[in-house]
Amino acid sequence: MEGYLVKEGHFFLSWKKRWFVLSENKLIYYVDESKKSEKGSHIIDIDSTVNSVADHGGMKFLFALQAKGINNSDVLVMSASNDEEKQKWINAIRDVIKKFKLSL
Repeated sequence: MEGYLVKEGHFFLSWKKRWFVLSENKLIYYVDESKKSEKGSHIIDIDSTVNSVADHGGMKFLFALQAKGINNSDVLVMSASNDEEKQKWINAIRDVIKKFKLSL
């Protein structure tokens, strides 16, 4: 799954639009859809979780991924453009997590 989401910054808590790509075990985000400049990633494993979170910071349709980040950050908060898109991302990430649980 790929698409634009807005993510909350880890240090300054600002919001940035990024191109996200969900793979078999990782959520990677780039500056744009050209995928030339990777800005960060989170490794998804059996201990990862993804859940809807309350709107804050003027942002709506929020969800959070708890997974191992490359910058020693464990929680990534993202905003989708609408509730349907938010649910698609949550379900897709949960499917990745589920594959790890089924492989036990």
